[in-house]
This record gives sequence, C-alpha cells and structure tokens, in this order.
Amino acid sequence: MDSLDELAAFDVAIVVNPNNPDGRLVDRDAIVALHEEIVRRGGMLVIDEAFHRRLPRRAQPCGLSSAERTIVLRSFGKAYGLAGLRLGFAIASPDLAGPLRAGLGPWPISGVAIAIGSAALADGPWLDRTRIRLARDALRLDRLLGEAGCEALGAPRCFASSAATARIACSPI
Repeated sequence: MDSLDELAAFDVAIVVNPNNPDGRLVDRDAIVALHEEIVRRGGMLVIDEAFHRRLPRRAQPCGLSSAERTIVLRSFGKAYGLAGLRLGFAIASPDLAGPLRAGLGPWPISGVAIAIGSAALADGPWLDRTRIRLARDALRLDRLLGEAGCEALGAPRCFASSAATARIACSPI
C-alpha cells in the first residue's frame, strides 16, 4: 500500500508502526483517522508496535490501545534487547479481548522468559541502557559495513542508526 488511506477500504487493517525494516513512522493523526473510518464500517484495526520502545522518547505510540475494535501488539523482547526471549503481548479493546483469548487459547510462556522479563521490568534503567547499547552497536555495524564498501539504503528516521534495520548495498568483492 502506498497510502494509509487505502487501508480504510478493508474490514481489517494492520499498521506496523514503526515499520520494520525501514523504521518509517505513521503519523498518529493518520492512524486515528483510519481507526475512525474502519470502526464506522464495523471493521477492526491491528497496530503492531513491536518496535515502539526503540523510538526516541519524543515519538509516542498512537494511544489507541483501549479504543473500540482495536488490537495493539507489543514485543517485550525487542524493547528490552532480548529478541530471543520470545515474549510479547496483545492489548485488545474489551469487544475483542474475549474472542481473541478464545481463538488463541492458552499461550504458554516459559518460566525462564517470565523470570528474565520480570527482572527487566524491575530494573528501571534497563530500557535506557538497551537503547544506548543498541545505538552504539548500530553505529559500529554502520562503520564495519562502510569499511567493506556497503552503504545503508532507505535509512530509518526513527532509530539511532541506519544499518541495523535498513537495506544494505555492497560493492562486488
């Protein structure tokens, strides 16, 4: 889709914000307008905010997590730099929470994931340390790729560095 407006014609629209892999952010007002149009017609909006915690603090998620006919997806592992943890959650409006729970059934989470997730949540500065570490790692990757003759294409605007999530172009060896 070239435009968020095109999604309004569907019964179910899925918006990934920020987008992966290019980091593109969808304007909050555009998401709210899309939500209003879809709900008016009886549709449903799913917003994947898996990377929202990687954004600078000034860039906030759309805030529709409790709005009618809406499901917001979040990834704990990505936010805390623990991608292998496989821990995330869905926030659903009351009209969708019951059917979603019934449709998915029990979703077991390992004891190790719960313990690590609990430790991360209890450690207030964890998110800030993770942002700093990932930004430093991305800059290092940019430098290494640059030395190898590669450059990032379509650099994301919302992340600290480009190479970690952008397409890469390299010169032939």
